[in-house]
Amino acid sequence: MQLVGSKTSQRLEEVGEGSLTLLPTDPEDMWHANNLIGPEDVIKAHAIRKVTTESKTGSTVSERVHTDLTIRVTSTFFDPQASQLHVSGTVIIENAWVNLGQYHTLDLELNRPFTLWKKYGWDSVAKETLADAIKQDKDGAVAAVVMQEGIANICLITEFRTVLKQRVESTIPKKRSASSDQDSGMRRFFEKTLSTLTRSIDFSNPRPLLLASPGPCRP
Repeated sequence: MQLVGSKTSQRLEEVGEGSLTLLPTDPEDMWHANNLIGPEDVIKAHAIRKVTTESKTGSTVSERVHTDLTIRVTSTFFDPQASQLHVSGTVIIENAWVNLGQYHTLDLELNRPFTLWKKYGWDSVAKETLADAIKQDKDGAVAAVVMQEGIANICLITEFRTVLKQRVESTIPKKRSASSDQDSGMRRFFEKTLSTLTRSIDFSNPRPLLLASPGPCRP
């Protein structure tokens, strides 16, 4: 998570009653945002709204328009599997597409900024949550591959949660098949898992790698 328009060295104790604009850049940032955004807070973010217009002949045309909406939050829903955050509330600033008081759900997206006003200000709890969200040191994250025959879940274990990066599936011949066929199938599975792992997780610097399986994982 990045502070937009602010230096990363900004002292968090200097955060006052105003707004902050945040940029989620990693799926884990959505988890942090869910902890940061509460009921009665105000949030402004990009939105896609379905708009229906009626012509003079009585026919209707629907289109999806891109706009920015400002809502007062009533609830949030975080999908941990997809690392998606949905923020629902009522519109408090109307525009050409949306009237005051209408209900809308904002779908926060990676690499799209959102602006947040805290209902009760940036108290010590909010500042601590914000500090965790913008923490740049993620070197301690552990890469993990959790396997069973033909399935591998590639994860990143951070200080706060386990993020599923990719899932690998490969068909392996049963034991009743020829031994060479099963060996070839296992080799393809391991090669696919390794290539997916190196694409999904940065190993440019040394980092721990955890391999877990209920049975032997022979290369």
